[in-house]
Amino acid sequence: MESNEINVNNIISVLFQFFSKVDAFGEKIQNGTIKNNVHIKEENQKYTDFDWLVQKSFENVFQKYFPSIRILGEEDTSVDINITNDHELLKSMNDIDSTKQFLTNEFKCTIPSNKTVTVFIDPIDATNQLVKNNYEPVTVLIGICVNSKPFIGFIHYPFKTQSHPNNITIFNYPSKGIFSYAESVQKIEFVPDSKWEFVISSSRAKPSMIEFIKKFPNYGFNQASGLGNKAVEVILKDNVYFATGVSSVGYWDVCAADCIS
Repeated sequence: MESNEINVNNIISVLFQFFSKVDAFGEKIQNGTIKNNVHIKEENQKYTDFDWLVQKSFENVFQKYFPSIRILGEEDTSVDINITNDHELLKSMNDIDSTKQFLTNEFKCTIPSNKTVTVFIDPIDATNQLVKNNYEPVTVLIGICVNSKPFIGFIHYPFKTQSHPNNITIFNYPSKGIFSYAESVQKIEFVPDSKWEFVISSSRAKPSMIEFIKKFPNYGFNQASGLGNKAVEVILKDNVYFATGVSSVGYWDVCAADCIS
């Protein structure tokens, strides 16, 4: 799709349909009808067929509809993991219609053709939890930058769980605010709270971090898995702060939350 500018509503339309197809395949993994093979990459990090497939599907879709957008993802889809182009998830992306509308007429925004657009994707955040069949914290993270500045972010839950019985997407829209999308688009309203709340990593929490948090009056904290999942807590609750416990993370890890905030 070549044009002088990129319609943001078209990006959102493509992504919502993309997420829906990812969800349908994820449900098969969750109920055990499809095996999700585990692979190992550098530094003994795990990734699964689902990680690879979500990123490959995303690359195919965006290269088709938005060829001028640069894609940087966590996974290397040039690595052969014995998945062919006729895989059901890859083929399902052919049904996406970029003109389908999910937003009302008040949402209008375009990106001029002279701007450099880059999208960062973490196809599956919290892979270690996915491997353990803990679907609660698993998210898909997508952050879009324009001229190297955060523009739009998406945090999507591809599995239905007790905490989120619907496949919800948290995203922002330029100059409009932060929204959620499940069956419809809803604006997120924030209620100020004077209490200091922190969300910290289940695996990287350090005693020094806990001692730091205790210095705040009327404090509280909880531990959670998945960077995207923790970011949602911060986004949905105006008084919650996130302590990562590590000195560096990948752009695909933080770009979605950075763009939304």
